Amino acid sequence: MEESDELQDKWAILLANMVDSEQNIENHVFPYILSQISSNEFAILENVYDDKLQRQERLTNELNQFKIDLPKIVEKIEAGIEDFNTQIQKRKEEKKEQVWDRDLWKLERERDELKNELKSLDRKELSFQIRIREPQAIPEEELKEFEMSNLIRLGLIKYVQRPYANSQTLEIPYEHKEDYYGSTSYTNVDLEIEIESEEEYILTELGELFIKACKIKE
Repeated sequence: MEESDELQDKWAILLANMVDSEQNIENHVFPYILSQISSNEFAILENVYDDKLQRQERLTNELNQFKIDLPKIVEKIEAGIEDFNTQIQKRKEEKKEQVWDRDLWKLERERDELKNELKSLDRKELSFQIRIREPQAIPEEELKEFEMSNLIRLGLIKYVQRPYANSQTLEIPYEHKEDYYGSTSYTNVDLEIEIESEEEYILTELGELFIKACKIKE
């Protein structure tokens, strides 16, 4: 491919960065890659790389704030659980007959929801970390088919299929037999069910290193 005027600055930055770096395979591969792509291909890859950095910075800030707020969140939830425990115990002591008590059931259900919320806090931090490490998707609509093929050939992007799961709440009926007539209630169970996969092109580690090598060091 012919070198375009728009890539002249990238050549200058890449060569300057190579002078400062240790001798390794990148010094041989990156000039070749830069000579093989168009200005449009480079601009899209650079935008994808910048979008990933911005996403990682935003999520890292959110994670750090979550860690700061976590003790107060836990304290509030635990206080709510203790309050429900007090109400439940009081309600049990007030019961005179061994029959199903809807108000007691509601209290126990709301307490259990708080317990589940408390357990989910560990998963929330893990979710942040997973999202921070996720690769950045390529906007396929901005690239022509031959450009996609060229970037795949150079190892800058690749096609992936990523399975994902949706959270689904199931209501499970059960019968109360403590009272004379009996009654049916429902308990909720949250399940993670894998249903299908996402298909997309992503920026590879080589692609990220290449774009980084062509950007001015901060």
